[in-house]
Formats: sequence, structure tokens, C-alpha cells
Amino acid sequence: MHFELKFLDIMFRLTIFGLFSYKILLLVRQYLIPYLYQQIKSERNTRLELIEKENLLISNQHKIETQISHQHTFLGSLEKNIRSWQDHLLEQKHAKDEEFNNIKIAIDNKRAVQQNNYVVICTSKAVLPYAVSQAETQLINKYSEQTGKLSFDNLIVNLAKNKLREDA
Repeated sequence: MHFELKFLDIMFRLTIFGLFSYKILLLVRQYLIPYLYQQIKSERNTRLELIEKENLLISNQHKIETQISHQHTFLGSLEKNIRSWQDHLLEQKHAKDEEFNNIKIAIDNKRAVQQNNYVVICTSKAVLPYAVSQAETQLINKYSEQTGKLSFDNLIVNLAKNKLREDA
């Protein structure tokens, strides 16, 4: 009987082990496998979110790089326009400076002519009375006779008439 007990004991133990294994299998199927599936699903969702974020970041990075490229192009164009504008302003400044210098030279020349004319007028005013008195003296000496006096008077009258015609 000892053998039977052992056999029954083994059978009982195997049955309990089978029942225990079956219960563990049911628990694994009921709790562990859904939990693992849920964890795997959560990992996949996390990975997908990370992949989406990575794609979004890559897209944003490309957009930013494109914007930077466009800004560099725009900045180059703007610098070119500024240089062109600056060159144009410098040309205008040089033209105005040259025009100013030409006007200054013209004014200086006109001043010199006016100064010469003023000197001539002042000299004429100073010399004219003396020249007239000397001319008068010489004319009186030359035309002191009666016929000479008449010719001189006629000359003065004709000069006066010519002067009146020119003024009219």
C-alpha cells in the first residue's frame, strides 16, 4: 500500500499542480495578458506620439531653415538696395557739391566783375570832373572865336538830340 499512497499522493499532487497551473493560466489570461497588451498599446501610442512629435519638429525645422534662407535672401536684397540708395545719395551729394562750387565760382567771378565795375565807376567819378574841366578849357581855347562858339553850341545841341532819341 505504500506504493499506492505514493501513487495517490503523486496523483493528488499532480492534480493540485494541474489545478494550480490552470488557475494561474486563467489569472495570466484574465489579468496579465490584458495588462501586457495594454502596456504594449501604451508603448505603441507613446512611440507614435514621439514619432509624430519628431516629424512635427523636423517639419518645423525645415520651415525655419526655409524662413532663414528666405530672410538671408531678403537681407541680401535689402543690403543691395541700401547700397544702391547710398550710392545714389552720394551721387546727389557730389552733384549738389559740384553745383554749389560752380555757383560759388560764378558768384566770385560776378563779384570780381562788379568790383572792377565799381572801381571803374569810382575812378570815372573822380576823373570825370577833371576831364570835363580840362576838355572845357581846351574847347574854349580852341573855339573862343565867334564861329567856333557857334559850332560848339551846335555840337552840344546835336549831342543832346541824339541822346534824347536813344533814350526814347
